[in-house]
Amino acid sequence: MARCALYLTEKESEPTLRKLADDKRLNIVKVYQEPSSSSTSALMRMLAAARRANPPFKAVVVNDWSAVGELPGEGLIYKSLLEQQGLTTYSRDQVAEDGSLELLNGLVRIIDRYYLSSISAGTIKGMKKNIAEHNENGGKPPYGYSHTKVVVGFENEKEIVKTRLQLDQEEAPRVKKIFELYLAGRSYDEIANYLNEQGIPPRSASKWRKSSIRAILVNQVYYGCRVWNQYDKKGKGGRVKPESEWIILENNHDAIISKEMYLAVQERRGSRWGEKKTSENDYPLGSLLRCGHCQRQLFPSNDGLATFLLCEASRGRQTACGNKGLINNQILEKRVYKIVKDVFFTPANARQLSE
Repeated sequence: MARCALYLTEKESEPTLRKLADDKRLNIVKVYQEPSSSSTSALMRMLAAARRANPPFKAVVVNDWSAVGELPGEGLIYKSLLEQQGLTTYSRDQVAEDGSLELLNGLVRIIDRYYLSSISAGTIKGMKKNIAEHNENGGKPPYGYSHTKVVVGFENEKEIVKTRLQLDQEEAPRVKKIFELYLAGRSYDEIANYLNEQGIPPRSASKWRKSSIRAILVNQVYYGCRVWNQYDKKGKGGRVKPESEWIILENNHDAIISKEMYLAVQERRGSRWGEKKTSENDYPLGSLLRCGHCQRQLFPSNDGLATFLLCEASRGRQTACGNKGLINNQILEKRVYKIVKDVFFTPANARQLSE
């Protein structure tokens, strides 16, 4: 059965449309009726949903298209727009198929761009109002959070329920650990391997991957900031919209990390996806260092900051030796240089060198 939406004006009743949907063997998934409880009319919300890349319904059922909208013929324009989107339209009073509809379709194509911009503006206005009240605008919660339902008021003796973010007590500490590991010098792959070895599951995938780690590290949501309307979801590729069209709200919900930690991570990511290659010249001790457990070579993290050294086995390319330790490279270098200085650069040796 095809999924459909019902649209009713303020004075129309639902049962008659439900009967028409049943006769057409349609599955009703959404009902839009005026007056709308939001700042955007039910008609505009229905049309905006129909314009999505994957609309939640494939057909729209109304009583009479000529009664839809405020201006004469406005409903017929909406009918034509929906059909151009590939949706099927039904009404109790079917529109006569004559030459006027063909002309109307041509006019619709001309005004389509203006129409889209007006629908977008109305949708964004509703989103901003919802966001200002710290409510979610749909979609799944990011890793580290879950959704909670909150009663924000009453209308006609019915509760108005909104969705908000709350910390997930199991996932939130894992998110903080990911940020800490990255600032400690671990790469995306190393963090993913660590989580997989610890048996910490991602939310939906079979195992952690570097792309999942990066997605967490670049997400502003974890310091309490929410960003909406960032991507154009029409077509393929998810084109990023101009920043002027983004809807940004800081201190929107409980943070998992501080904004300072988030900015430090972005600074470390610096160049190409935070995976800047290193050279042996960056590490004077280089190939001299060996793991105390398996004698494999120690290698620096791939960010070029010379912060920590790890056993070669921790890369996941060889059988692990059990050494999960991180060696602070700066402290190590200071100790080695001190030993060299104390042993070789004694006053006697200095005199010999000067001679």
